[in-house]
Amino acid sequence: AVEKGLKEHFLIKELSQILTTKEDELVEKVELIQKKLKEAERKLEEIKRKSVIDKITEILKVIDKGNYKVAYGQVEGFKTNELRDLADVARAKLGSSVVMLVVLDKEKGKVNFIVAVSKDLTDKIKAGDIVKQVAQVLGGKGGGRPDMAQGGGTEINKINEAFKKFKEITNL
Repeated sequence: AVEKGLKEHFLIKELSQILTTKEDELVEKVELIQKKLKEAERKLEEIKRKSVIDKITEILKVIDKGNYKVAYGQVEGFKTNELRDLADVARAKLGSSVVMLVVLDKEKGKVNFIVAVSKDLTDKIKAGDIVKQVAQVLGGKGGGRPDMAQGGGTEINKINEAFKKFKEITNL
């Protein structure tokens, strides 16, 4: 028991030296470090997201069809509602276009995606129709408006097949 007490004493002493704080303030110091780490991680994610938004048209594979563009790609660290905003940015930068953005949630074993169609093309092609067909490839479902729709599925290993289907459908 004495030996265990000595080990704990030396451990506490060593921790207080490493963290440059008094022994009786160790808990507060560790909590502060954890808080700062979480804040730094949050800021890093925000910077990554802004970088993706700024470079979205460079990240996506863009096919110029002459009078419109087809763009698709996978992005990381975005929630489904944020994908909508990202798709809007891509659509605005590309002009007359059809855009598909995919995000993979490995933990949940799900694929979520958004399809955005510029207003001038919705009479020829509808986002909701594209989503329904692509979602089938991914073992899921989806739907939405002619200009914006979302879907999801559980076949996470079929993302490339989903992109292939998207390209087939958007070949007007």
